[in-house]
Amino acid sequence: LCSVVLLAALLSTQFRFRMNMENALRERESRYRLLADNIADVVILLDRFGNFLYVSHSVEFVLGLDPAELIGRSCLEVVHPDDVDAVRSANAKLTDSSTTQSVVFRTYRDDKSVAWVEINFKHAERAEDADERIEIVGVLRDVTQRKLMQDELTALTARLAELATIDGLTGLANRRTLDGFLGRAFAQHEKLAVLLIDIDHFKRFNDEFGHGVGD
Repeated sequence: LCSVVLLAALLSTQFRFRMNMENALRERESRYRLLADNIADVVILLDRFGNFLYVSHSVEFVLGLDPAELIGRSCLEVVHPDDVDAVRSANAKLTDSSTTQSVVFRTYRDDKSVAWVEINFKHAERAEDADERIEIVGVLRDVTQRKLMQDELTALTARLAELATIDGLTGLANRRTLDGFLGRAFAQHEKLAVLLIDIDHFKRFNDEFGHGVGD
């Protein structure tokens, strides 16, 4: 009878411990899913071949895509063809779980419009079978507005550089460009011939009618 009572107590303790562990695991999984499904970024999990194993529901808000329809598909299917090589190159640099890679590429929204996204990803190895269960976890965010602003800034910088080296009246290279060219030419060549060409008597035109009319 004592043995039965002790066994029952032991089983009861183990049962309660197991129930507590299962509840804790369910609670942890629930919290992870709550975070993954409600953050502004998209959380993805890929297998070693680059196929989607998991996509957070936030992809509906970010790109308008159905996460269920992405499961099993190759991640390269949603990458713009011109950016596939960049994504593959970044993935090739993942050597182990301690390295992280980041790449910006174009993808498609549900209406087929193009969006710029940035993804940070790394290897996530399962402890029970690290060789066979190498997976890739990534966090993806929409950076379309940032990319557009960067492109506008780049274009503006190029325009300012052009204005700094080109004469606004004639469209020809200005004095600053000439000085830079001469500096490079003197450094590269031992002998130079320089021609200075002036329009005949144009100074008298400016003196008589003014520089505005001369321009």
